[in-house]
Amino acid sequence: MKEYKDLAQYAIEQLKRQGAQDISCYVSIDTNTEASYEQGDFSMLRTFQSSELCLKGVANQQAAEVRISSPTRETVDRAVEECAAQIRRAAADPYEGIAEKAVRQNFCRGPEGPDVDAMLYGIQQLMNEEEQAGETLLEPYTLVHRLRQEVCLNTNGVELESCLGFYSTGLEQSTSSHTADISHGLSALKQMEEPYQRSIWKSEPITLSESFDGTLIFSPRMLRLYWWLNHMGLFSPDATIGFRGKRKHLWVNKFGQQVTSPCFNLSNRPLDENVCCSSPFSPEGYLSQNTDLIKDGILQELLYTGRCARALGREANCAASREGILITNTFIQPGKQSIRDMISGVEKGVLVHSLKGTIPREESGDFSGLAVNALLIKNGEIQGLLKNTTIRGNFYDMHQNIRGLSRERWYTGNDAIPWIAFNGLTIE
Repeated sequence: MKEYKDLAQYAIEQLKRQGAQDISCYVSIDTNTEASYEQGDFSMLRTFQSSELCLKGVANQQAAEVRISSPTRETVDRAVEECAAQIRRAAADPYEGIAEKAVRQNFCRGPEGPDVDAMLYGIQQLMNEEEQAGETLLEPYTLVHRLRQEVCLNTNGVELESCLGFYSTGLEQSTSSHTADISHGLSALKQMEEPYQRSIWKSEPITLSESFDGTLIFSPRMLRLYWWLNHMGLFSPDATIGFRGKRKHLWVNKFGQQVTSPCFNLSNRPLDENVCCSSPFSPEGYLSQNTDLIKDGILQELLYTGRCARALGREANCAASREGILITNTFIQPGKQSIRDMISGVEKGVLVHSLKGTIPREESGDFSGLAVNALLIKNGEIQGLLKNTTIRGNFYDMHQNIRGLSRERWYTGNDAIPWIAFNGLTIE
């Protein structure tokens, strides 16, 4: 880690010589040790590493940022030259800058190295459970120890370091993943229990004879992908200060107003005790914060990077440096019903695990997407797997028509998400 900290300091000193006044440098190093299980055999353990350096400089309100992979003195020298050239070409921006407060802190959490015996035993235990359930796992199953080391320095006196170790499990070809610290017990590796028999996936797919308006239940896996990867920048007011073509931000003036059903509570919680792999600070040098975004359906706060916070007179409160994907740790408060009771109350609807081609239009909120791994619900019972099914609806309307949230939540190591049922969507 000292090597990369020295490299960050070197980059700052070199860019200062090029005339930059305010400079920050962030370095991240990811070391992954992976064990795999495929067709009854363990593959060899392998370790691989990646690193990135981000250098930002500001001079006379002109700013530039350069990122390089696998940084060395030689590549840093080139990055400094490129950053200095970009600063000279950049237009003046009064909101540009670096983290203002001098903060010196060192964070360390989780196992710094892999427990190989526990990793192999953990995979074997999970495979035994699959066999006892009568299932044959065809996809490669991986268990990875991840060590993420970070350092952030700037000319205002910021000096932050972190060393976070955790485990991740999942199927190689699947969108599902789970993170945990198995030093607290192998039970942490167990995946989310689904509210139906696994044999349903082996049944003959059902083709709908006609479209209908009904209830859509999103699984936690679906919500993790759908709600929080893009979503039109609803929690990032960057659009109001010149990003992305100066689009009008739809929620920036809705503080204290109802934006979803009253049963909905959402927060970004990078410091929650159930989170084992969140960065304690942003690449900009701001400390991460837990932030309530929606409470009882009412908009409480948005998420701000440094530039955005300076422009709007707010406090930087997210662990991202780039505009756009700012929710790092999604926590949705659970409801009172079990997922099985939620399903039993649905007259006609669909339980969805994934939607393809579904990014709502920002202004209207309309979307349409192909439902993947969708199960038909009729008279409170799951009928089977649907074939070639499209879901249509409106992003804003559906969140004003939340039918219910499950009391069970899926803890991924990053997020805590229940099942959510929405009324008034078209299934065809």
